[in-house]
Amino acid sequence: MNDRQKVYLQLISIYKQSDKFQYIEEIYKKLCKKYHTSVEIWSSYIEFLFEANEKSGDFTPAKTILSRSLQALPRASHINIISKYGILEFRNAHPESGRTMFEGVVSNYPKRMDIWSIYMDMEVKYGQGAGKQGSNAVQARHLFERCLSLDDIQRKPKKMKLVFRKYMEFEAALGNQKQLDSLRQRVE
Repeated sequence: MNDRQKVYLQLISIYKQSDKFQYIEEIYKKLCKKYHTSVEIWSSYIEFLFEANEKSGDFTPAKTILSRSLQALPRASHINIISKYGILEFRNAHPESGRTMFEGVVSNYPKRMDIWSIYMDMEVKYGQGAGKQGSNAVQARHLFERCLSLDDIQRKPKKMKLVFRKYMEFEAALGNQKQLDSLRQRVE
């Protein structure tokens, strides 16, 4: 990141602190033209739009900027920006849209354990939707089981261990001892 980019980002943070959102979008538009291959700029812009549209709906829809970013960014960066968008959807009480984004990524890249892990974490933490914290137990269990059934994950003990650990933590948090015992038997 160069000095001009840092200065622009610092200016944006100053405007955010003083609640002058009307200036921020113009700065982001200039930044996206100048640094069109920067994932950090695009994801920061999308994150800002989620915040700003929550306060007042006068800004560009984040989905529009996502599609523009996918056109501008190199193909290798698409997974990162889509997963970032999915995370923001989950955090902003739109778990169905977040699931859709993650489903697209994990169906195209089933070996990417980092994406599976983020998806599982989001499902457990925000899966309920409508501003409620917590998970939709049926959805989360289905996601864990689907991940465990993949051949690529079954062949790698390290990946299996991660998924089982997350699954067991989830069941322990729900207090479901029967399901927890069943999982322990599967591990052995």
